[in-house]
Amino acid sequence: MTHRQRRSPVATFFITFVVLLVCAAIGVAIFLATFDANRYRPMLVSELEKALGRPVALQRLSLGWRNGVAIELQALTIFERSQSEPEPLLQVESASAVVHLVPLLRKQLQISSVLLRRPRIRVSRDAQGQVNVVGLMAAGSPAAAATPPPSSAGGSSGATSPITIDIDSFLVVDGALHWTDAMTQPPTELSVKALDVRIMHIAAGRPMDFDIQGALASDTQNLQIAGRLTPPLPPSPGSIEQLTVTIDGLALQRVLPPPAAGQPEVRGALTVRLQGRVENLEPAAVARSISGSGTVRISDPVIANFNVLRAVLERITMIPGLLPVLELQLPPTYQQQLAVRDTVFSPIDVAAKVDNGVVAIDSFAIRTSSYGMTGHGTLNLDGKMEVHPLLHIEPSLSAAMVRGVRELQGLLNAQGQIEIPLLAGPQPPYVWPDLDVVAQRVIVPKAADLLNDLLKRLQGDKTPSQQTPSDVGNPSQPPDPLRNLLRSLQQPTAPAPTSSQ
Repeated sequence: MTHRQRRSPVATFFITFVVLLVCAAIGVAIFLATFDANRYRPMLVSELEKALGRPVALQRLSLGWRNGVAIELQALTIFERSQSEPEPLLQVESASAVVHLVPLLRKQLQISSVLLRRPRIRVSRDAQGQVNVVGLMAAGSPAAAATPPPSSAGGSSGATSPITIDIDSFLVVDGALHWTDAMTQPPTELSVKALDVRIMHIAAGRPMDFDIQGALASDTQNLQIAGRLTPPLPPSPGSIEQLTVTIDGLALQRVLPPPAAGQPEVRGALTVRLQGRVENLEPAAVARSISGSGTVRISDPVIANFNVLRAVLERITMIPGLLPVLELQLPPTYQQQLAVRDTVFSPIDVAAKVDNGVVAIDSFAIRTSSYGMTGHGTLNLDGKMEVHPLLHIEPSLSAAMVRGVRELQGLLNAQGQIEIPLLAGPQPPYVWPDLDVVAQRVIVPKAADLLNDLLKRLQGDKTPSQQTPSDVGNPSQPPDPLRNLLRSLQQPTAPAPTSSQ
């Protein structure tokens, strides 16, 4: 007689568990296959429009399984005012998120990944300085969702704890960003294509590492931004630490406003290396809260359709006919320097510091084959600039110019270079002579010579003064009270104090 073998309780439990697990998996599969998530699309669109205060369009909402429950939105679009706009604030080909089910039992929403495919984002700043980042904020809303709202002061201590949200990764693939700035004149437009974004380990109260790569005004990726982001959470405005910005070979002519036909155009390839931080992520304060340091290099710099030396000499009007005389009397080799159409510079390398959104350059040196410019300056991120360049003409060309026009002796420095202080601006003519300083160096010595000759003639001395402007300041020459008087008249006079009532 045979006896049937009895199963142990452990084996029975294991088999039961496996059967239940298989049934649950089959049930989930049947649910996902038959559940029509798209019927909730109108409700989702309505809630998004209420939250954003702008029109929203969504083509399809679906539910699936990819190592977790996968929610997918197809053709999501957010508009500024109406759906007839040619460029929405945000347009996403597809957005998906994969959610783990088991952590929901512990009131934890764990999302393994959020993926945006081909988002098109528009960001703008109007003439009053107001920045519209609704499209950008909507695209980044999954990252912001991990940040809890501020707790209510009157909340009950026994209230149910909120669900915590953790996101392993947030990815953007093949995106595009269009920036329009109406505060600059003319308005500035920049585009970043082939935009890839990766943000890792998104959780409430924790900084998150991010990496951004894109093609800035280029056909290939030439921009990389990385750092550690702390999202805004009242009362903290948020910040970015360990920020690094790298730009490789950015064509200046593709980011600067296009000139009219035949007008000057700045060309070159810009390379930037910057390390720093952003202390405030409020949209209106971001530009003013950037600080850091780095290097800037411009390769193959050219100002097309603009001869810097010729433009400067044309504006020294206190020497009548200066440019025509030089064109006639200079040797042919030097005449060519005044006749060329474009100004070609050697590569430009500068070290820069950024403080409160202002880029400061302590010193720079720009060279051509026959002259150079040195100086310092500042540039605001809103386009305002203050630069103080000094033009130096190499000694052999300076000597030839002085032989043709002796009045230029007053501009010679100790190295035998004609030295012309300049003013600068972001638009043509870009640089022009500081006529107040030039007049002081050219007219005052000449006027002193003429008056000295006149005084000597009146005193019976018929021999004109042989002193030249280059003698000014020479310690071997005796003091000249007349020259000192003329120079003092050239100095700005402080306004007289006004009496208080």
